[in-house]
Amino acid sequence: MLQDQVKIIGSIFLLAILSLAPSNPLAQPAGGTLTVASDRWLNSLNPLSEEPAAIELMPLFLSTLLAVNPLNAQIEPSLAERLPQLSPDGKSFTLPLRTVRFSDGTPFTADDVLFTFNDVLFNTRVRTRTLEMLREFFRVGGQPLLQRVERVDERTVRFLLNAPLPTSFLVLLAQIPILPKHKLEKRDVTRAWGVGTRPEEIVGLGPFKVSEFARNRVAFTRNDLYGKRDAQGNPLPRLGRIVWLGEQRELPKQFQEGKIDLFVPRAEEAQSLPAPAKLILGGPQKVLISLYVNQDVTDAEKRAIFRDVRFRQALVHATDHTAFVQKYPGGLATPRESLLHPLSPFYDKTSLRGYPFDLAKAAALFDQVGLKDADGDGWRDLPNKKPFKFTFLLHRDDPVRIEVAKIYQANLAKVNLKVEVETTSVGDWRGRLGAKPPRYEMALVGNNLEIFEYWLVLQLVGILEETGKTEEIDQILRQLPMAPDALALFARLQKLLSEDVPVLPLYSPQYLVAVQPSVKNAEAINAYGYVRFLELLSKE
Repeated sequence: MLQDQVKIIGSIFLLAILSLAPSNPLAQPAGGTLTVASDRWLNSLNPLSEEPAAIELMPLFLSTLLAVNPLNAQIEPSLAERLPQLSPDGKSFTLPLRTVRFSDGTPFTADDVLFTFNDVLFNTRVRTRTLEMLREFFRVGGQPLLQRVERVDERTVRFLLNAPLPTSFLVLLAQIPILPKHKLEKRDVTRAWGVGTRPEEIVGLGPFKVSEFARNRVAFTRNDLYGKRDAQGNPLPRLGRIVWLGEQRELPKQFQEGKIDLFVPRAEEAQSLPAPAKLILGGPQKVLISLYVNQDVTDAEKRAIFRDVRFRQALVHATDHTAFVQKYPGGLATPRESLLHPLSPFYDKTSLRGYPFDLAKAAALFDQVGLKDADGDGWRDLPNKKPFKFTFLLHRDDPVRIEVAKIYQANLAKVNLKVEVETTSVGDWRGRLGAKPPRYEMALVGNNLEIFEYWLVLQLVGILEETGKTEEIDQILRQLPMAPDALALFARLQKLLSEDVPVLPLYSPQYLVAVQPSVKNAEAINAYGYVRFLELLSKE
């Protein structure tokens, strides 16, 4: 079964996996009001927009056919009653739909699914950058993976495909919100739900409904038609109301004064939260700090060294992840071994090659490459006996990365390898990394690698174009993400990247959430984002 094919990463907290059942509005708990503040701006609640805040808030009032459980990364039914059952050739599947209503009471039917996919997502006359990127990911062998979605009956839809279904397609289905046909079919969908829209016009199938909407302020009230219950049979969501405030300043001060209940602090802010506030450590953020090794340096002798996999593996053995994390404010960072996030459905720890911090192993590998002290001055030389050194390029606005580079410099000096650290302006740093060919030798770079969104593949392609990749890695990237065997390909990709190490993953800042002590059940929040957990929270 497809459910068995999906990688289960293991529960993070023993919170109940949600199930759908008819709810009784009279049984709803009294709830409470949770005030959330952010420094992001918001002018629209349109999920097709490019506003990060709009995309972030989407799970509060919209829902999807399938869902990725943020506790264990398992794909589960949501608006669909079950996971797809494939046709024998794997090129079609049907989904029976749950009997639920939109927040305005309108029944959810197959027509809403057809509208979302046929009239919006795959209607090339409807254009936004978000839609264009999604359409690109839906392509296999130069043609769209999805032919069309058909209406079997009011409660059943059939997806017709041009190629056998990849499991990764299910992950993508878990990100596409079902739009209300009765509200949007006669409108320009790309311009809908901007500031000034009456709240009653913004309807969805999520746990909350929009009750107030002004620029940078949205109020959500409990959607009594939502229908989800927790494992104890209690209706969700538990909160009665959520107020989201955007473009806010001095968030720690507002939090300390009790004006807000929840916000995402920076590491420096998290260290001074007033007691008895709770600081939730949600695991590694999507931001990953890595060491880039430029395998296309103009110096031919250095290029030969940098392209030798043993040299890059030696660098990994000289990587002291623990020391790096300690340099981050409050130690609020997490070591990373893979470019894929540990919460991704495609993450496979068994594919990773272990590299313990071991300077003796690093020294032995440098010897094998031919980097030895030929003149007795205490520093390693090239095989032709010329002096060898390289430079870390950093921008001066990130003191943590500078400290990390200095740790590398000190560790490599212990094995007689000379390293210099060069700091420059952000603009110059970006220009040198982005030049063709890049004008750096090694650099510490931060990338926002999504947990399971498909921008991951595009970012991986871009990263490896700047550092180097093998032919097999390149072939795999050309097939992803819509190959039928995507899970196996992602596992193979992680193994190859772990062995070839064109990029050395170092650490990610911790995903942090500050909550007032009156907020309950927040301990389950992780790097999928606090919004996905708001339906589970309650407030005294």
